[in-house]
Amino acid sequence: MLRQILRPSPLSRSLLCSRSSKFNNYTTSASEEPFKVPVKLIAELRKQTQVSVTKAREALSQTNGSIPDALTWLEKDLEATGKAKAAKVSGRATKQGLIAHAILSQGRGFSQVDDNNSCIRAAAIELSCETDFVARNKLFAELAADVAHTAAFLMEEGDSVDDFFETPMFAKLSTQNVLELPIVQHPDSTEQKFQEGMTVSSAIRNTIAKVGENITLKRARVIIEDENSNVAFHLNSYLHGQQHNLSAAPLGALALFRITSDRFKKLFYDEKFSTELLEIERAVAKQIVGMQTLSILPKPGQNLEDALYNQEFFTLRASGTQGKTIQEVLRTWSLESGLIDSKEDKGGLEVVDFLKWTVDGSEE
Repeated sequence: MLRQILRPSPLSRSLLCSRSSKFNNYTTSASEEPFKVPVKLIAELRKQTQVSVTKAREALSQTNGSIPDALTWLEKDLEATGKAKAAKVSGRATKQGLIAHAILSQGRGFSQVDDNNSCIRAAAIELSCETDFVARNKLFAELAADVAHTAAFLMEEGDSVDDFFETPMFAKLSTQNVLELPIVQHPDSTEQKFQEGMTVSSAIRNTIAKVGENITLKRARVIIEDENSNVAFHLNSYLHGQQHNLSAAPLGALALFRITSDRFKKLFYDEKFSTELLEIERAVAKQIVGMQTLSILPKPGQNLEDALYNQEFFTLRASGTQGKTIQEVLRTWSLESGLIDSKEDKGGLEVVDFLKWTVDGSEE
């Protein structure tokens, strides 16, 4: 009797089978097995983006294995996660990082094609993070180099906090202005990293999402020479402890030089002269980094050895320079190269300014 009660009638069995069939069809469609991503596609996507295996698989699974669509998916995902992560870590202190230099033009006379287009144009920035581990990461070093290149490439005189004068100077930039610029990859980049129109701020947020630390643009300077200047100004750089062969390191200096002698233009096209000039200028920048250099000439109450011109020129390994000060070497070389007729003459190679930065340190 119990079996007869529990056993469905023929009509009930028909309706039950019909509903079951419809339910099974629905659940099969809803729980359809996701696209199985081939390992080769994952490898290709990672090669282009450097994302994790998990994230690459997710992107390809969501886009049915389309690399272009997966790249778009990753960009949107990175933007969303970057904003969220940046907001989460924004209050954390950033006491590590890198100093980055970008020199688009070292100065007048460094182009034999068009002298008027070889004025100084360069920038220096400090990009900060939380730990030394991230500071040594290639992604972070690449970003620092990109931000410096962007500042040098796009900043104009009116964008600086300081006014520009007839003599080039290291003008302070508003970090907010730099953050709003569309980011421009440095020329050593081998692959396209940014979407068209992406700003420096967006690029920083994206890197925050990848490395998991707060990143801030701490300071920035630009130097742009007036094209109408008749004086030969030059700029040279030295970075100590460069990361991943990029123009980014924990310590660096930019040195600004001037030659007022009318003979410069003719002499520069002499290979020996131009080679020696660049060697001396770089050695001076290296000296500024290696010593406690506080000024070019001595100032009241300052130790004499803290003045660049009073220091023994130990970073230049040229014959006849041992034991001589930087000022002596510059005057002697200016005389021997033919820029001036006597050491008392003006117009030879001289240092007029420098910018020395250490990470999270004082500006000297």
